[in-house]
Amino acid sequence: MPNHSLMLTDGTAVITLWQIQGKAEQFDRRHNIGLHHISVRVRSMDDLYALYNKALMVKGVHDEFAPAPLAGTNLVRAMLYEPCGIRVELTYHKE
Repeated sequence: MPNHSLMLTDGTAVITLWQIQGKAEQFDRRHNIGLHHISVRVRSMDDLYALYNKALMVKGVHDEFAPAPLAGTNLVRAMLYEPCGIRVELTYHKE
């Protein structure tokens, strides 16, 4: 039986990406129930870039934006889309 999932980890947290049969419905927060995005906090800038780059190597994953500071906060974040279109935010909280 083929493997229909892929697990990504930084050694602490795990994200599992699942392959589906057929076409997934794109999430629209105004018209259907679903997940808008998930946010994962990492321990360092190095971890942020490592997880971001590792995720981009997965077929079907693409980015909305690369790691960048969020204006007016102590956050550096990146936003990715997993293959079904769910947004995955990676955040690092600067001291």
